[in-house]
Amino acid sequence: AVDEYIYHEHLVVPALLAHPRPERVLILGGGDGLAAREALRHRGVRRVVMVDLDAMVVNACRQHLAHLQEGVFDDPRLQVIIGDARDFLRNPDAAFDVVIVDLVDLMPETRALFDEVFAGIDNVLREDGIVVSHAPDPGPPLFEGLHLVDYLRRRFRHVVWYTAFITSFGETWTFGLASHRVDIAALPAATWEARAAALTRPPRALVPRAMPARFLHSPEEEARLERMLRGEPDAVPPLIPWQAKVIDGETVAKVHQLIGLRFPPPTQQD
Repeated sequence: AVDEYIYHEHLVVPALLAHPRPERVLILGGGDGLAAREALRHRGVRRVVMVDLDAMVVNACRQHLAHLQEGVFDDPRLQVIIGDARDFLRNPDAAFDVVIVDLVDLMPETRALFDEVFAGIDNVLREDGIVVSHAPDPGPPLFEGLHLVDYLRRRFRHVVWYTAFITSFGETWTFGLASHRVDIAALPAATWEARAAALTRPPRALVPRAMPARFLHSPEEEARLERMLRGEPDAVPPLIPWQAKVIDGETVAKVHQLIGLRFPPPTQQD
């Protein structure tokens, strides 16, 4: 999408700027390579490890999104691992300054996955590390973004959250930054602006010096989050299960043909 940078800048750049020395970055998911592109725009980043489950997604994105990736898959600082993020987190080969969780949304069906992933993050996150994740709109009727903020606040001492309207999504999106040690909310505007000088080019959608103001929210939202933290059942409606629909191979092939994808339809076994 022509506006993908709005999402990826808000997902990646604040986490990098919140850390004083973001040398090692772990991306869980992110098979399109666009989160890695943003991470590698920070001059201080020496290594990015991207762990994605689906080789087909990575290969398809490498072929069809090359004009957006800006050569990221050819950057020697990037290591791509095809595999389950949970397996990687159980046996990490290094510690990371920033962990970007670019996986599925937090939903009833994915709660167990989130629990495993965030338990594993403690194995790879340095003491002053920063974690970032995303969620849909924090507002009514579902307050999905607030569920993510509540989830992070139950696991980290310091949590801030902010939003951005993603045009192609058609809604406001939520992003949460979390750390065991770094008081992100205490960073002044001047620090955000000074650290942004480490980027190879200024962000297009994000204003670094405005980040402290982005962490301020309405009393109603904060009161709702406090009620969620206390476990009050009527604070927000519970997240609803996804209504997934299984489609047959013939339909998948038609969709592939319509959007111009050049890989074969799945077999019956797939």
